[in-house]
Amino acid sequence: MYGANIHLFYENGGWQLIEIQDCAMVLCPGPEREGSLALKLVDSSNRDLFTLAFNISTTPIRGIEIGALQGPSEYVVDRGEVIKSLTRSMHGLRPKALMLEVLLMLAKEWRIESIYGVTNKGHVYQALRYMGSKRSSVSYQYSELWSEYGGTQVSKYMYKIPLDPVRKDPRALNKNKRRLYTKRYAWLDEVRANIHSRLAEISPSNT
Repeated sequence: MYGANIHLFYENGGWQLIEIQDCAMVLCPGPEREGSLALKLVDSSNRDLFTLAFNISTTPIRGIEIGALQGPSEYVVDRGEVIKSLTRSMHGLRPKALMLEVLLMLAKEWRIESIYGVTNKGHVYQALRYMGSKRSSVSYQYSELWSEYGGTQVSKYMYKIPLDPVRKDPRALNKNKRRLYTKRYAWLDEVRANIHSRLAEISPSNT
């Protein structure tokens, strides 16, 4: 996909895709057991705010499996304010939804044919060998976000997520929400264009 440049994702804390407010979205190695790659939203103090871990497979088709989606840990003491500030700056888009939006953008760039997201029951830490804090570390209900994006449950462990979820029609919303969603979608389109340009920088044809 990126030839020799693939190492950029695995070195020096990862490779920056875009800036959002005063944060950076990076592609980097995934957390142990949850995914070989990850998208991380990191603030200016280098604190991990949100992490989406995933694997890419090529057989039988090119696909992505999301293994985890995590928010700020308890060590980010101002996490409530951080989330509120990010949500405001993204026209009401929640940071966890942003992580999925960016992954969907990457899926198009990578010509992915399917995306699956793990359920809470399917998370690796629900295996019998994990007890105590590991097993209880997953508190966010993944199925809520997958369903919000049109995902369908295919087993008790997995959801299939559309590659191109249907957006709300702003014309069908009230005046305030219409303005909000129009700005949000325009901003997301700008993010997509920036990601496309950024990835083009490391394409073998441009290096």
